[in-house]
Amino acid sequence: MKRPLLFPSFILSFILPVIALLVIAPPSAVAGGYVALGGGSGGTADTESISVEFGGYLPEGEHRALFAIGVGFTLDKNTIPDDLLDYPVPHNDFTSLGTRESDEVYMYAKYGVEVVRESSLFLFFLGGAAWHEEIDLAQSNITGWLYEQSSSEEYDFMLGGGLGFFPSRSPFGFQVEYDNRRGVTGSVALRY
Repeated sequence: MKRPLLFPSFILSFILPVIALLVIAPPSAVAGGYVALGGGSGGTADTESISVEFGGYLPEGEHRALFAIGVGFTLDKNTIPDDLLDYPVPHNDFTSLGTRESDEVYMYAKYGVEVVRESSLFLFFLGGAAWHEEIDLAQSNITGWLYEQSSSEEYDFMLGGGLGFFPSRSPFGFQVEYDNRRGVTGSVALRY
């Protein structure tokens, strides 16, 4: 059976209230909100990824501030076999097949400022965390079945930055960013 993506419950307990706040905030509190869908490749995850992001920008002094939260996951990184039995080999006649990894799930927050007043160009920094499961795979020499000898969850930090452009007369925005886990990511935002 293929492993489901990891999705710790504290992510839900953090993200859902923030999304609700962005959706129900009065228009005077948020100058512009957006939802973005992005994808990219590279970084230490060394595979493709997709993400969804909720954010907005607020007036702050002479420059507007951008803020966002996002979640996503890697694609095709899962090297855990579908027919894996999730317990250790019940005898001592087996061959170790090494360590395998599940897809990675990540969550990040973003903060930036408008580069030039009313330019709609934002320079931002992002930080977050990524999770995946690693298992020690073994194969029975008697039956040929695959077993999970042991498993652990691995956590990594995400750090990065990028540029966002939200033209004032367009319902769309565009972002390009780089972080250590996902590599280069581009996204298209729908403003509301």
